[in-house]
Amino acid sequence: MNVSASDYIVKSADFNISFDYEWYVFTIDNLEGNVELDDLELDYDTMHEFMTENDVVLDAFYDEMEIFIRAISSEDNSVNNLSNYTNGEVKDLALELAIIMDSDIYEVYNNDYKFAYLDYYDSEYKVYVIEYYTIINNKNYAVTVQKASKFTDEEKATIKEIVDSIEFDIDEKYINEDLADVDFSPLVRRVVIGAIVFGVVAIGSFITNKIKKNKEMK
Repeated sequence: MNVSASDYIVKSADFNISFDYEWYVFTIDNLEGNVELDDLELDYDTMHEFMTENDVVLDAFYDEMEIFIRAISSEDNSVNNLSNYTNGEVKDLALELAIIMDSDIYEVYNNDYKFAYLDYYDSEYKVYVIEYYTIINNKNYAVTVQKASKFTDEEKATIKEIVDSIEFDIDEKYINEDLADVDFSPLVRRVVIGAIVFGVVAIGSFITNKIKKNKEMK
């Protein structure tokens, strides 16, 4: 990210994130009176309904890429902070998600936090998808990036920079949990059942397709 990056605070979802100025960035908190909606020929009601109904707290666009973040409070109170678990346990979670999403690429990504990372092609919606999934403050977070064509190495590096810019406001009681009595393995399935990756590509395509149609009509 260069010096022209802008910070976006999503108070309702306990994080802030940085994007280069070239990105259109909409958060659940900045829609009211946002003139950039006009640039994409989107309206407040459409975006607000889309984001609130699908737990999307941020939706960003640049060129052919779309990044959106969903945050959903977990129905399973056992996992509060994924970063407190081992890489092996997080990779088990990544594998379960990969099976569901039919992703050949899955791994653990570590920065200041731990993420389950997926990289795959969705044949139903015909988009390439990169996804970073984590749990913070007992909330499920999915940072999903989609594109109609393959991601270039440069684009992947940009996505990584954006993910690395995320700063979560972690509740103090979850920073150093006592996990002595917690067996993560049986929790993986329950976490996956409530994971927010399901249907993510479909809902993201709603806005992307609307923008494409607007461009085609010009």
